[in-house]
Amino acid sequence: MHGPEATGKSGLVADHLAESGLPYAIVQCRECITGRHMFERAVASTVSAVCGLNVNGNGDHDGNHRCESVSTFANVLSGALQSVEKFVLVFDGIDEQREAHPTLLPAMARLTSIVSFRTR
Repeated sequence: MHGPEATGKSGLVADHLAESGLPYAIVQCRECITGRHMFERAVASTVSAVCGLNVNGNGDHDGNHRCESVSTFANVLSGALQSVEKFVLVFDGIDEQREAHPTLLPAMARLTSIVSFRTR
């Protein structure tokens, strides 16, 4: 979702997801310093939402999921989402990511075609 600042986009998305009943995780990208930090926080939030494992307030987790590239992130995410039919992962403020690689946004746009979900 894209639009002017301070218009409630993030709140609207969060409220909609909470009402939808779908499992979801929201990653605040403006809080992530590097792409690796963002990927690892996304994995931690996903594992927490899917498996009910505890993560601390920073989105960090006890597992050892090092994600230094989009391909590694996609592989780890595929493993975390094996038991889920649908999952919503929101990267809030990804366009404001610090130290972002130029290919980050195009790669993230293709993420749904890379990550494989279990078919029923």
